Amino acid sequence: MRLDPKYLHTVGNKLTWDDKEASKKLYQKYSLELVTVMYENKGMGLAANQCGVNIQMFIMKRANGTILTCINPELIHTDGPWEQPNMVTDTEGCLSFEGEQLEIERPNNCSVRYQDYAGTWFTADFEGLEARCWLHEYDHCQGITMDQRFNNEVQYS
Repeated sequence: MRLDPKYLHTVGNKLTWDDKEASKKLYQKYSLELVTVMYENKGMGLAANQCGVNIQMFIMKRANGTILTCINPELIHTDGPWEQPNMVTDTEGCLSFEGEQLEIERPNNCSVRYQDYAGTWFTADFEGLEARCWLHEYDHCQGITMDQRFNNEVQYS
């Protein structure tokens, strides 16, 4: 799934609901396509830009097995300053970096906001592996890849 860096390092475009029903159907279609690609590649999450679609959308598999679709995701806050003791280092992989595993430091908890297919806003709190997955996919929507986190090229603001 390795793509030209212009896709992976470009901030995705925000989605709108100009035609509510048509938009909802289109975003559901995108989500189902992402789920198919994610499962085919044995992933935990996948952002649209990893498939060459430059939009603010990703999916992730929750701990309970359900799939969460996040459109126009926003990071509200992490569990504290971007420094120890709130940070946890763990191994991450990425479908865009097939076979690579990197030790990435991320917050253990995060509070987030996102929209569903119909444009309804939701807030959620994640911790542990779910927080790590959400932050990893959110990074993709911001044009940030795990190798940039590994090399400390970018920090959360």
